[in-house]
Amino acid sequence: MHDAAPDQDKSESLDTPNPPEQLDQKDYLYVHFWHDEDWVKYTEQQCDCGQIPPRLGFLTDKKGNPVPESQIKMFMSTVKQAWSELYCLQLDPSL
Repeated sequence: MHDAAPDQDKSESLDTPNPPEQLDQKDYLYVHFWHDEDWVKYTEQQCDCGQIPPRLGFLTDKKGNPVPESQIKMFMSTVKQAWSELYCLQLDPSL
């Protein structure tokens, strides 16, 4: 485990902002996979037809277009940096 910076004490909790307001499905008519069940059903149908859907194919923009692989890579890089920072600050969840 990494040690926190010498002049930095481990915080008991992380101060996070309030989450954004929940989106309304009626405002996103072209988004096909609003619920987990929708994606699962779609992937099962694709597999039955011998097709393998993309692992993160449920990620779309508000017009229902798939999120490009380059943007998914950016998401993954950002979240890895965030988790690493939490770990370095010893704010990672305990087991």
